[in-house]
Amino acid sequence: MGRADFGQLGTGATADVLTPTQILAGGVVAIAGGLVHTAIIKADHSIWTTGYSSNGELGNGSSSGSLTFVQIRRPSLAPGDP
Repeated sequence: MGRADFGQLGTGATADVLTPTQILAGGVVAIAGGLVHTAIIKADHSIWTTGYSSNGELGNGSSSGSLTFVQIRRPSLAPGDP
């Protein structure tokens, strides 16, 4: 819930949300919110972001924002890393 003028709630819209609202089906283990963007980590270690990204805040290689959560592709890790 909260302000969503840049899509930072991931609802697919820019309308503010005044009550708690489930956006993703589940599996979220961590969440971090910035002023105009949000990032989550799911149980499978995937990273998802939404919101404003003029300076690459979403980590998706673009300066375009997103109104819904997009999965971020992580660089290759060493064998055994999550």
